[in-house]
Amino acid sequence: MIDIFDFDGVLFDTVDEIATVGYCTIKNINIDTKNVPEKFFEFFRLNRPRPVDGAGMFIVAKFCIEELEKGNEPYLIERNIFYKIYDSCKNEHDKLEETFFSKRAQFRSQNIKAWCELNKPYKEIWEFLKDKDFYIVSNKDVSSITLLLEFYGKKLDENKIFSGNQKGSKAEKIKIIYEKENQPLAFFDDAIDNLIKIKNELNSPSWLTNYHAGWGYINKEDKELLKENSDIVFLPCEKDFINIRKNL
Repeated sequence: MIDIFDFDGVLFDTVDEIATVGYCTIKNINIDTKNVPEKFFEFFRLNRPRPVDGAGMFIVAKFCIEELEKGNEPYLIERNIFYKIYDSCKNEHDKLEETFFSKRAQFRSQNIKAWCELNKPYKEIWEFLKDKDFYIVSNKDVSSITLLLEFYGKKLDENKIFSGNQKGSKAEKIKIIYEKENQPLAFFDDAIDNLIKIKNELNSPSWLTNYHAGWGYINKEDKELLKENSDIVFLPCEKDFINIRKNL
């Protein structure tokens, strides 16, 4: 069986870097964690499961800033409220994506070490996978993925990285991998919405098993969605992944 991983929230914890870029860009200040209030990090991390693209990151960051400025404490944004805000900004999505990725690239180029250190691999999974081969299917840009892999000691063939720079949905990219490998696939993602979209788009193929990564960016609502999608396998922690992986 071939392993495929999402990146953010599965292989790497990238929330502090994303929160820092989002906050400082919106505030138009120098990108530095010292400029970001702890309450914002808390608020953003709580709601990190909501966005699945760069535009969504900005939308959540802006929402958190505005709520904190009103004096509100961090809380989980209701799913329907997030999607209502997200859909209302449809005409701006491309611009927001471009802004997010360009500011991230600027920060990275100014201080690669500081940028990399804000992105941490999940320790147990990383130690297990460092000397193994696998695919990545992620909305993250390929340059960020390859740089982080190499910074933490992993060289992966770029042909095995399907990123947000490339056209097509995650499901389409997974299907490309299946057609190439002609073997059963296991896909690991922390975003339950992504997993549901993938299985529906591919019509629940027998060759694909979807795993929900419980160590990543998940929230209490995900448990209800899992009940409705019992064919998605929930893995609560990294040790569960390792045990499953050893048996694949």
